[in-house]
Amino acid sequence: MIGNNGRQIQTSRLRYIDCAKGIAIMLVIIGHCIGKIQYQTDSSLDNKVEDFINSFHMPLFFIISGMLLCFKDNWKDMDGISIFKKKIKSLFYPYIVFSILGLIFIYFTKDISYFYKGIIDTVSLDGIGALWFLPSLLIGELVFIYVMKYCKKYVFLIFGAIFVVTSLICYFANSFGYFTITGFENYVGLGIVCRSLIASIFILLGYYLFDLKDKINHKWIVVIVCFMVNLLLFRYNVVNLHYCVIGNTVLYYINSITGSIAYIGIAELLLSSVGFLIFYGKNSLIVFVTQGNLGILRFSEIVSAYVPVGVRWVCMVLVMVVLETVLILLINKWFRFLLRYDELKTLI
Repeated sequence: MIGNNGRQIQTSRLRYIDCAKGIAIMLVIIGHCIGKIQYQTDSSLDNKVEDFINSFHMPLFFIISGMLLCFKDNWKDMDGISIFKKKIKSLFYPYIVFSILGLIFIYFTKDISYFYKGIIDTVSLDGIGALWFLPSLLIGELVFIYVMKYCKKYVFLIFGAIFVVTSLICYFANSFGYFTITGFENYVGLGIVCRSLIASIFILLGYYLFDLKDKINHKWIVVIVCFMVNLLLFRYNVVNLHYCVIGNTVLYYINSITGSIAYIGIAELLLSSVGFLIFYGKNSLIVFVTQGNLGILRFSEIVSAYVPVGVRWVCMVLVMVVLETVLILLINKWFRFLLRYDELKTLI
């Protein structure tokens, strides 16, 4: 009986976490669609929606990752080398596979200069399209795990130092214009190091949040307060974690944490049975590795070209959801080896 109850509790917890991931990946899709058509419209509303999404949606993924590391804590019984190999297989393997596929796509569809840039972005771990997220998550998780395993006595001192150092790097780099789309820092590694360390901070927060939230009696009050704080403050800070643009450090972390807590709470209290969000949450990795580097985003833009500009991003989102759903079903049925190294080994 205890075992069955335990499994039911685990299933329930994973369901709302998958739902939260589903919300986060839908926000990624919406944000990319709005960003793609910004040059076509001067809509202040679209800009504000994108700023709102950017204020917390990537930290939300990292916080969820920390929660999962608390929930699935078998890494505590593994040695450092085994952990490294496991993370390489689960995160770096799909990064390499879909980077290669992305480069092939670019080679046959774009100017050769884009192909060379794609190679540089891949090698520097800046990634093609949304692929930058995978190396950042990989390094962020490894930093968190190794600190927790081997330096737990000094965990808050170490992450406090990481907070100070990354905040200073972002401040001075952005002040001098170093973090840009074609910035040199991506090619010398500063970009990937900085955003990965920022990711490790959110992973730490998610790790402690997982158990802490179950001790809160009035969760709806916390969710509403966090949502309102983020809604009031996001407009005062411009954020793009890909390029380590975090603006005001205090506002960045307040918005990131409150926005993430709000939507994790909404997922748990209101949307945990929404199958669509759970489906996309479980398959968020596929969306990350396909939407930008394989032309899905560009195709949705072309298809939506004749829709009125004011609602064009809505049409793009709908097209992308249809295409990504098809890709998710195809990959899960016939091409799982593209995502999972162990599946590849069975074919060799």
